[in-house]
Amino acid sequence: MSLKTLFGRQTTSPTIALIGTAELQEDSAQTIAPLTHLRALDEQRKRIAMDLHDGPVQTLTSVLLRVELATASLRKQPDSAPEELAQVRTMARECLAELRGFISDLGPAAPLEEFELPTGARQCVSSLRSRWGITATLTLGEGLDEVGPEAGFNACRVLQEALTNVGKHADASVVTVSLGVVAGVLVLEVADDGRGFDLLVARKRSSERRRLGLVGMAERARALSGDLRIDSVPGRGTRVRLRIPLRDGSDVATV
Repeated sequence: MSLKTLFGRQTTSPTIALIGTAELQEDSAQTIAPLTHLRALDEQRKRIAMDLHDGPVQTLTSVLLRVELATASLRKQPDSAPEELAQVRTMARECLAELRGFISDLGPAAPLEEFELPTGARQCVSSLRSRWGITATLTLGEGLDEVGPEAGFNACRVLQEALTNVGKHADASVVTVSLGVVAGVLVLEVADDGRGFDLLVARKRSSERRRLGLVGMAERARALSGDLRIDSVPGRGTRVRLRIPLRDGSDVATV
């Protein structure tokens, strides 16, 4: 099966897709130049910091309030204390699960030179299934042994960001991921059947708040002389395609 036919449908019209791609690349080129790995890392740190604030920090604040209520209940209404403590236990478990997810998002513990893209991709897809209960399939094509650790690591980061967006925002039930090398170009595609979004609005929000990581994803691609294309329309799902040339001086092929 070719990478062209893996997804079976176009998630958006060509016009919207081209506008979205052009706007995203223009934003990256004009406001985040030069494109470097350090900048991409900085954007990822900002996103994690904001997610920690909006997630575990808020949950722990609620846990403390519940503990105070349970303490007061022990003195005034002992019979209600077990219910309060049960809620605290549930919230603490949810917070622990979130923190484990953040640890997973930080990436592989192995040194970069030992990183293997197929293994990293499997871990990303497995994390999506376990954290959000979404049905996800991964297809590994030929030529992945040609992918060096740097290109593989950054491709895996883009995959991780794309799947995190699916889990948090897409309300999808099925996700399809494919990886392969075509004409010396590493091609990653992620497609979901979720709610989709207005790409221009999301790009603006991403630039302002760094929430969806769209700029950071494009930056990783450009830093490796590749490109990132995102096709999405509200109600019609989303498709993300990353292409990274593997040979020096290679142009990004059309696949």
